[in-house]
Amino acid sequence: MEYTENYNLKKPAGTEPADIGDINDNMDMIDEALATQAAAHSEVPNVSTDNQTPTITEAETLTNLSPGDTLKVIVSKVQKAITSIINHLAATNNPHRVTKAQLGIDNVPNVATNDQTPTYNEASSLGTLISGEKISVAFGKIKKAITSLIYHLADINNPHNVTKAQLGLDNVPNVSTDNQTPTITEAETLTNLSPGDTLKVIVSKVQKAISTLITHTSSTNNPHNVTKAQVGLGSVQNVSTNDQTPTYTEASSLATLVSGEKLSVAFGKIKKAITSFINHLAATNNPHSVTKAQVGLGNVDNVSMCYKVGDAFDNTGSNDLLHAYGNVRGATSNTLRLAFPMRKLIPEGLTVNVTKVFLSSICIGSGGTVETENFDASSYIDTVSVHGNVIQVKLTKSGGWLKNGVTGDKVPQNTAVAGIMRAKLSFS
Repeated sequence: MEYTENYNLKKPAGTEPADIGDINDNMDMIDEALATQAAAHSEVPNVSTDNQTPTITEAETLTNLSPGDTLKVIVSKVQKAITSIINHLAATNNPHRVTKAQLGIDNVPNVATNDQTPTYNEASSLGTLISGEKISVAFGKIKKAITSLIYHLADINNPHNVTKAQLGLDNVPNVSTDNQTPTITEAETLTNLSPGDTLKVIVSKVQKAISTLITHTSSTNNPHNVTKAQVGLGSVQNVSTNDQTPTYTEASSLATLVSGEKLSVAFGKIKKAITSFINHLAATNNPHSVTKAQVGLGNVDNVSMCYKVGDAFDNTGSNDLLHAYGNVRGATSNTLRLAFPMRKLIPEGLTVNVTKVFLSSICIGSGGTVETENFDASSYIDTVSVHGNVIQVKLTKSGGWLKNGVTGDKVPQNTAVAGIMRAKLSFS
């Protein structure tokens, strides 16, 4: 543990765990130092607030207090320390990067007990289990015991070397087999022994019982029809983890996951979080209420421009909502010439493309307007030409332009007009 130079505050190393007691001790020492400073300056002259109690502005970085710091600097550093401590205490992502090796469990796999897969070799001989021995040793003994038991159960060659004397038959004469031990014919069905059964019948029943027992003990297809409910797993589906299909209802509001809560509740929260995140990513209505000042455009007005922004033309720029004046010229009333002035000369070789033209409000000198308000004249674009910094667009409407958009009421030829047009231009 290290300590600060001036106030002897505790500084835990990066590998040491955070101790609430140490943090509280530091806070008490800081509080006492601030109280001492406040007492020393209790007689404050009648000056502005910032010269008595500085405006609290949190420091950008976490640094120690230094002799000679003003109260304003001290408070800003303390504010940063408090914020850092609060954030640190709330951190649940292992802020000190503690490893399982530091906890003394570096050899422990990160799996549930039922999913652990111990490795072992079958013991060379049978041996009893010993408390405290390694799992690998214990499983080696268990495997040897199970293997031996399986072979033993299947052994019908008198593996225990039982003698007729041990069976109480030491007085049985050594005569022909059928007179001593009847020919063994396995019974067709498994039945109890009955008083009076001959040895031949008894042996046939026993043989049936043994065969049935051997078959039964080696059976791995659930011969007793045990159900999952009988072993306490009635609610468990017979699917792998990745194939499970939990049912849930989306939560009504965003909430953090809680350890130990039901999967249906957790998935409801997760679905709500994903839905909210997707909606948030798709939001185009400024969901964070970003202001133009926050993006460094506080002094920019929300208006359109009638020229290309920048000092040079390139192949990527486009201009929308360009404003200009025009008049009707020519021998007929079907031609309208528009002029769009640009801020600077248009370089030679640069192609001007006009894709949209709207007659916002073209007033006729004798009264009325050409066509209607915001009339889309894009389909009547005839020619586009460049003259210095002016783009000229010729609109031709066969049959003439309509006055106020009324059919049959045409704009007279050589009539002076004035107004605003809008066009969508691009350069290539």
